[in-house]
Amino acid sequence: MQIDFENSRLKIGIRDFVSFAQSSYPTTPVNNLGNWRTTLGQQWHQQLWQESLDQFASNAKAEVPVVGTLQHSGWHFELSGRIDQILYETDQTIIREVKTTQQILPQPPPDLRAMYPDYFEQLACYELLIPEQLHDPSKGPLVSELLMLHVDTGIRQVLQLDQSPEDILKPRLQTWVDFLEGQRSSDQRIRHLVVPEAFEILRDDQIPVRELLFRTLGETESTGPKKTIAMQAATGFGKTSIAIEWALQGIKQKHFDRIIYLTGKNTGQQQVVEELQRFRKESEGIRYFQVRNMESHLRVCPHIDCPCEQRKRDSSPQLESYMPYLKVEALIKGGSPDMETIALSASSYHICPRLISQSALAVSEFWIADYNYVFAPGARGLLDSIPHFEAERTLLILDETHNLHDRVCGNFSCRFTTYQGEQILSALRDVRASRAFLGSIEAFIRWIRKLPERKVLDMSDSYQLKDLLDSIHHLLSDNGRTLVELPEMIMESLWDLETAWQSMQNPNLELVHWCPKDGILHMTCIDASKVIRDTIQEFSQTLFMSATFPTAEVFEAQTRIPEAEVFRIEAQSEWRNRCYQVAIDTRVNTTYKRREQYFQTTAQTLIDLRASSLSPILSFFPSYHYAQCIAEYIKVLSPGCEVFTMPRPLSPEDQIEAIEEAVSGSDILCLPLGSGLSEGIDMLGGRIDTVVVVSPALPEVNPIQQARTEQFSNSKLGFQQVYQIPGMTKVNQALGRIVRNPEHRARVLLHCDRFAQSEYRNLLSEEYRDAEIIRSDGDFERWLMKHND
Repeated sequence: MQIDFENSRLKIGIRDFVSFAQSSYPTTPVNNLGNWRTTLGQQWHQQLWQESLDQFASNAKAEVPVVGTLQHSGWHFELSGRIDQILYETDQTIIREVKTTQQILPQPPPDLRAMYPDYFEQLACYELLIPEQLHDPSKGPLVSELLMLHVDTGIRQVLQLDQSPEDILKPRLQTWVDFLEGQRSSDQRIRHLVVPEAFEILRDDQIPVRELLFRTLGETESTGPKKTIAMQAATGFGKTSIAIEWALQGIKQKHFDRIIYLTGKNTGQQQVVEELQRFRKESEGIRYFQVRNMESHLRVCPHIDCPCEQRKRDSSPQLESYMPYLKVEALIKGGSPDMETIALSASSYHICPRLISQSALAVSEFWIADYNYVFAPGARGLLDSIPHFEAERTLLILDETHNLHDRVCGNFSCRFTTYQGEQILSALRDVRASRAFLGSIEAFIRWIRKLPERKVLDMSDSYQLKDLLDSIHHLLSDNGRTLVELPEMIMESLWDLETAWQSMQNPNLELVHWCPKDGILHMTCIDASKVIRDTIQEFSQTLFMSATFPTAEVFEAQTRIPEAEVFRIEAQSEWRNRCYQVAIDTRVNTTYKRREQYFQTTAQTLIDLRASSLSPILSFFPSYHYAQCIAEYIKVLSPGCEVFTMPRPLSPEDQIEAIEEAVSGSDILCLPLGSGLSEGIDMLGGRIDTVVVVSPALPEVNPIQQARTEQFSNSKLGFQQVYQIPGMTKVNQALGRIVRNPEHRARVLLHCDRFAQSEYRNLLSEEYRDAEIIRSDGDFERWLMKHND
């Protein structure tokens, strides 16, 4: 799609032209499993073409190109496409468009026209644009027909246009004009946009960071590598606000057409939305929208017969197929609407709520979303379907960069069990799948059952797995007609198998297959760096941000972006050094094998800290189980002490709510390090004055971590990169969120002798390294007294 606002021209393919603003519902597992629909459609097209050849011989033409221009409300639409068939009879010329469907045929023509308006609009385009050399009016009229064919039975139904092609296309053309004029208006709005400054008064440490970041605007060289910016600043520094100001200036100065701001967790997205709301108070011209997942739309969908609910194309003519963009723009003028507002609008306009979100994205220049919408296989399709979205004209902002590689790897990892296989097998028997298909699933189950526990698959095993998945993949296509009868849960399991097959075909992924327990197979991606690199290269410019940025070596390994191509900005917030009073408690060793003998010491330490503090004690543990064990000890040693441990499972929002309540009613909070929790405790800044980190929180030892370690040249370097750096990153992340501004103060106890070892201490952020060493109970008591003084 090419838009020329100056001359009011749009150049686009006919298929894209008629599908614009159509209901673009999520593809289902049935649609994604193999290529059986495409294969069947191609077979039917070939058979129908052969029938036309047998009947018309040289008077039949197929895949005939057509180009031309339509005009509406001052806009010129340059269209191009291919007519399926042109058939010449003695007294007329027939334009035939062939479409396959799963709808039982025959159907009342009005119902088919309501279900598939784009098919009839496509036919109307062909009728208007067919050149004279393909149709001579003197030799008879031009007849346009849509041949609908039921993909399973071959039953056919022929329909003709019930209106003039001009009348059929008028609503679609008007929708386009509404959108294009909205884009023209948006271009003017952005041109005159007043971008507020991130802060009324900048701190001394913020000034150089802002200056360096703004220096990068427009520096991307068209002939050289794309500019990559890596910005590290402590939590509470204000980097989100500075990045938003910089990005909006990039939009205003026409360096970018759109901004995509990605985070790894919902809490991070909410912070971006809140910052944008603050910006909007000074400049109402900012349009932004937060992307929500499928489940969020399902929960609020007001329609019983909705494609979201049915997981298939809408068969309910009462639902509108598109929403005027001008109405959507009015909906988002006040900021990104919440799901309840979207649901109310979906009910008012009688359309699917997902369609409202897609339309809102089209009229917004700032998108806030999860990593998955750019990096997960399949999910990127939502953004690519938005009109006028071009990655090469888009700024990509990646917050919480320290989580990116693990999250992307997770998108290509999956697990299977023999129980899942038995469920699939039973369901396939119920729908009478082919013997070959049943046999392929049975072979897959037998193979998993034979795997020895804790085994990492060798090359021979991996080849066997590939052969098994190859067989299932090809048989999925052959048995496609039976899939629509399977339960949703079975479809999801089959889709997991297909995803595993696709991952094994991807040369840019490094996978490890292993068996943690009998009857369970894990396929774990341990390196997705090439996928990250290829994805980032599509965008105009990329800003990576984190409070705990990976080292240059690790960052290059995780993204395949050479260090020479990275423009680094690191905030120097010296005021943070004055905000922490840090001690390392070497009285205990919290390694997995030895921590139990120090449970009483750890519990008593927390009790003593609470006695010397005016606020609750916040303690972090490497696991839920460890935290619960210490909580039980505290209850025995100090029965009157109120201890809070985080229940699970809870959503990030519920976790934050639970912490908020615990701060008001508890003496000691025992929380797990990492996950969404440590990045959702920003509200405790200034309210908690004592923090204890129990253990460096190294990842558990398992075959996957071992495989990652073996990627490095020596075992010491591998241990540091795979275990120590991720564990200490969690520590730095958690501590960094306690102090949010220069007025906050915090007492920090690092509770394990490993923190005193140079290989761990050097991985602490600078403000925690100058720590007092506690070697005895007497040292601990003196440290407490010093704080009280």
